[in-house]
Amino acid sequence: MIREQGQVVATGGGRCRVRIQRHGACSGCDIRRGCGIGLLARAMPGRTAEITCETGETLRQGQRVEVGVSERGVVSAAALVYLLPVVALLAAAVLGSPWGDAVAIPAAGAGFVSALVVARALARRMTDRGAYRPVVLADRPARGDDRSE
Repeated sequence: MIREQGQVVATGGGRCRVRIQRHGACSGCDIRRGCGIGLLARAMPGRTAEITCETGETLRQGQRVEVGVSERGVVSAAALVYLLPVVALLAAAVLGSPWGDAVAIPAAGAGFVSALVVARALARRMTDRGAYRPVVLADRPARGDDRSE
């Protein structure tokens, strides 16, 4: 389970909206070493995201919580978005190559676009099944004022 701390900004209907602080991609960013992603993260600090989480608890606005999403869901979403279109593009290009570039290039484009359509449909199906739906794992009271941050 991938876990992150956040603050509840809205509640209702067994769900809540949680604001989380975006972090760098790896621990190297936190210790001032690493790649260009770390440089970008330092150049644009304070970026936040809001996510909708399922919860069975009664939460209040401003409350600190820990949210999580399954690793399997994150990996499958990444494969769906990044891997499927590239594989389809290459496969279509290879299949069209016996007829020359005039066929291989449009075939590659068609394979890429088709994979995006398929990925979108699969992502909707996975979302409906709750494959990568974030959940509230635990409530964490804020130190001092609940609305600070």
